[in-house]
Amino acid sequence: MERKEKRRRRSAVAALMVLMLVLTGAEALAEDCLATVKIPAEYIMQGETPAMFTLKAEAEGTPMPEGSSGTVKTITASKSGELDFGEIRFVEPDVYRYTISRSGGDTILAYEATVMVLNDGRVSMVFKELNTGDKADRVLFADQVKPESPNTFDGGRLPQYLAMLLGAAGLLGLAAALKRKTGEERES
Repeated sequence: MERKEKRRRRSAVAALMVLMLVLTGAEALAEDCLATVKIPAEYIMQGETPAMFTLKAEAEGTPMPEGSSGTVKTITASKSGELDFGEIRFVEPDVYRYTISRSGGDTILAYEATVMVLNDGRVSMVFKELNTGDKADRVLFADQVKPESPNTFDGGRLPQYLAMLLGAAGLLGLAAALKRKTGEERES
């Protein structure tokens, strides 16, 4: 009987230890990460040239995804699709600001992302295109295909065409004068 009692006590102590471990572990986990966010960004590629994109925190100490170098993370995209900077883990409620930019070619396009993390772990994100100031619901980079210059009829020979046009107008004027002169001679 003593053995059974000892087993029960051991089982109860073990169960209590597991319960305490689970509860304290859950609290520690909750303290480690209040919220996790991925910045919703997309790239629509035209052509075959890869593009570089940068996520930059506005201030030192701002949470960044794994693989970042300080307040900056740069990725390369070689096809259309989601831009994956990785998950950002927030441990404290606050307002965090980031700049997401694309550089390459003649233009630099950039967005400002404001991430608001509330005490209860809820997150709100607001995006603004920096060149225009327009608000956006996500970050979208789309390559611009430069339109071909309009196909003009002259092919660079406008002076020749003008000379031909003036010559044709002169011939029409001469023909009209001759017709008038011939008409006057017949009447006389």
